[in-house]
Amino acid sequence: DKDTWEYGTICYVGRLERRKGVLEWIDAAVAVAREYPAVRFEFVGANILGTAMMSGEEFVNRRIPDDLKMRFIFHGQQKRSSLPQFLSRTRMAVVPSRWENFPNTCIETMCSGLPVIASPEGGMAEMIRDGQTGWLAANARSDGLAEAFKRALATPPAKLAEMGNQASSDIRQMCDNKKIVQ
Repeated sequence: DKDTWEYGTICYVGRLERRKGVLEWIDAAVAVAREYPAVRFEFVGANILGTAMMSGEEFVNRRIPDDLKMRFIFHGQQKRSSLPQFLSRTRMAVVPSRWENFPNTCIETMCSGLPVIASPEGGMAEMIRDGQTGWLAANARSDGLAEAFKRALATPPAKLAEMGNQASSDIRQMCDNKKIVQ
């Protein structure tokens, strides 16, 4: 609905692990968050960033300043069947992977009608039309993701809805069963 396109969350779905670009995404989100005080972030997926010296939760919390922590919500691992409940309150999804050949998360979020902010690495660059079905970062680093995120946040709610519809249409044509089998 209109409120979701205007005030919905920015959602990352996937394991919180280094190769998925989640650290770069958190750093980019933190860099931009103060300019946009109404923006909230959701993370859905198991946190496997931990080391022998520090838990994954502590690792993430050290990257987010105390005054911003309430805007970053980590839901942990969830059943696949619960993902629609998270995506229904989301205005855009994020797929910041540093390496990805066939990004299922990108396909699933686009199919759900969401535009996607993504790194230019791997399959996302082939799936997203920059400015039309999402936003491709100039690079997979936090500065590139932050720039793409700012462009996304500057997009009016009605345009976000239009982009989400186009994302769903594009990815369904690109990844229909016949084409995948070929």
